[in-house]
Amino acid sequence: MITKTIDPYENVVDFIGAAIEASEINQMLLELEKLPDKIRRTTLTKFVSDMHRDKESIEFIQIMEMMMDREVLQAMNNVIADIQKTKPRSINSKTLSSSSFTTLIGLIAAL
Repeated sequence: MITKTIDPYENVVDFIGAAIEASEINQMLLELEKLPDKIRRTTLTKFVSDMHRDKESIEFIQIMEMMMDREVLQAMNNVIADIQKTKPRSINSKTLSSSSFTTLIGLIAAL
């Protein structure tokens, strides 16, 4: 059986767009950042388990797993905050060309 490996960068822009459009996702990310490491990891593990059952969200599993690292989660929240400040009409490579996005990609590459 052939399985496709998901590139960790492939869905980051979509996830950021979803977090900006859905205030509940954005709020969840902010709350996760406040949690102690063990509780955050346990919470994200439950989310990932639930996502395996939902075919529409399966593309975001790697992103959720990467956010178990506090620095990645903080960088994700920084990118979202930067985009919300500028209020772009759409999320694309130009709106993501900030230093916070570069930091996020660097942290993901280091994992």
